[in-house]
Order: sequence, then C-alpha cells, then structure tokens
Amino acid sequence: MTSADITELLRSSRPVAPDALRERVRAIAATKPAPSPGSRFRLPRLRLVVPAVATTALAAAALIAVVRPAHQRAVFETAKQPATTELTAPVTGQLRTQAPSATPKQGAADFGATASTAPAPAAGRAQDYQAQIGIEVKDTDALSTATKRAMTIAQSLGGFVVASQYASSDTGTASITLRVPAAKVQEAIAQLTALGKLTSQQVQIQDLQEQLDQLAREVTVLRGRIAHITALLANPNLTPERRAQLTARRAQLQTDLRRIRQQSAGVSQQASLATIQLALATKNKSEVPAPASRVRRTLDEAGRILTWEGVALLYGLVVVGPFVLFGALAWVGTRMRRRNVESRLLARS
Repeated sequence: MTSADITELLRSSRPVAPDALRERVRAIAATKPAPSPGSRFRLPRLRLVVPAVATTALAAAALIAVVRPAHQRAVFETAKQPATTELTAPVTGQLRTQAPSATPKQGAADFGATASTAPAPAAGRAQDYQAQIGIEVKDTDALSTATKRAMTIAQSLGGFVVASQYASSDTGTASITLRVPAAKVQEAIAQLTALGKLTSQQVQIQDLQEQLDQLAREVTVLRGRIAHITALLANPNLTPERRAQLTARRAQLQTDLRRIRQQSAGVSQQASLATIQLALATKNKSEVPAPASRVRRTLDEAGRILTWEGVALLYGLVVVGPFVLFGALAWVGTRMRRRNVESRLLARS
C-alpha cells in the first residue's frame, strides 16, 4: 500500500462528531466567558491605586511647599545683611572699600562719618587715587540739583569736570567724572556723598612713587652722559668722523631725556589729581510688592511641584508608552488569531 493510499484511507475514515457534541460546543462558544480570577479584582484595584497615587503626590507637594519657604526666608535674611568695609590690598598697592548706605536724613551728623570710610592718600608719596561713588536721590528734580552741585563742588576745590552724562524721564540717571586735587579728595568725597543716599563707594589707590623715582634716576643718568659727551666735543683735536659720532650720540640722548621728562611730568600730573566717578540715580517709584502670605506661597510651591510631577509622568509615558502599545497590539493579535483558529476548527467539524 502506498503513502497516497494511506492518506486517502485516513481522510475517508475521519471521525465525525455527533450532533449532541456539536450543539454543546456551539452553546459554549455563544455564552460569555467567565472572568478569570485575576480580572475580577483588576478594576477594583485600579480604583484604589489611582486615588492613592494622586493623594501621595499631593501630600509630597504640600510637604515640600511648607518646608521650603522657611529655607528661602533664611537665605533672604542672610542676603539683607549690610555691606561691610573690605580692604583687599595695602595702601602702597591697591585698596578697595565698600561703604554702607547712608540716608539723607542723617544730614550733617553723619557728614564726617561718611567721609571717614574713604581712605586718604599717603602723605609724601605719588599715588593714583580713583573713587567710584553711587548716590540715590528721591526724584528727577533732586537729580538735576545734585548733578549741578557735584560740578560746582569739583570746581570750588580746584578741580574740573572730565565728562558728564544726564538722562531723565519718570526716573533718571547721571554719570559724572571729576578730577580734583589729591590733597582735597576726602573733602570732595564728603561733600559728594551728602548729595543723597549713599548706595555704593569704592576706592582704588595705585602707588606711583617707585615709577617716579625710577624716571628721576634715568634723567640723572642721561644728563651725566650728555655732559660727558659735551666735554669730549670741546676737544679741538677730534677727527671729523669722531665728532660726528659724538654729536649724533648726544642728540639721541637729548631726545631720550625729553621723553623721560615728559613721562615723569605725566605721572606727576596723574598723581596730583584724583579721579572721582559719581553715579546718580533717582529712587525707583515702584514700591516693593508685599510678600505673599504663607498659604499663598505654599499653594504656589505645591502647584510648581505638581507641574514637575506631571512633566515627569508625561516623560515616563512618552518613554514607556510605545512598549505598552506594542504589547497591547501583540496581545490583541494573539487573541484574534486564537479565535480564528477555534472558528476554523468548529467549521471543519
């Protein structure tokens, strides 16, 4: 018997299900499948988990919002500490000071105290003295008056105005660069700081005495060399070539001497006058808003925290979502394929 005969024999002898079995299978297929033990508790579990997660997120946000403002207030109180005077270098090098604010109501009582915050130039030494002062006035009228007064102060002390810039609308600012004699710089600073509320003060002192001494030594050396060459040129026995060389050498030394003297005069001029940069500004009309209440701060902080939690949840959904969708599609495809197989089996039987 061949394989074809065996196949034909098996097909012809295929068992046939009885009618009672067919009806039972159809009845089972038509009825709704009973829920699995896991699915019975799936929906109730979700109803419990979702509120629990939401409650936990709200509680965490509220706790952080209540605790965090205390830390912020501590930092704010620390930031409000007044500025102190700081010396970063000796007087012979560079010196910087930061003065505390002074109110206009203090008047003449604080006049000397304010001036004492600015160090005086060292007596008997050439120094480059530079000061930056910030003054606040109440309005634009006071700003105009203070600007004119600052110029008058510099001129009355024997100084002058190097540059001036003024601008005003609802608020205003003015920037003035003054040069005053170094011997009167403390008096100038004292009068300028009395124009309004002192907001900042910085002084820089650079020693120039060593540079002047070095230039003076170079002048002495050059003058000695010129005198020596002049004495040599007085010799009538010099050859024309030698006389020409000495003459050219003396001319070069005289040029160097003029340059050194000009440089020394410039340094002396720089040391004789102190530079004061004055910045005037009106008081900002917008009042500082009152701090929010503790409840408002807590709610705002909780809202920000919930926003970040939502962002984190959305990020997690974006990352995990494709995998969940792929798994769901695979599960639906498996179920549909299984039902098709069951339907084909029932149709063949």
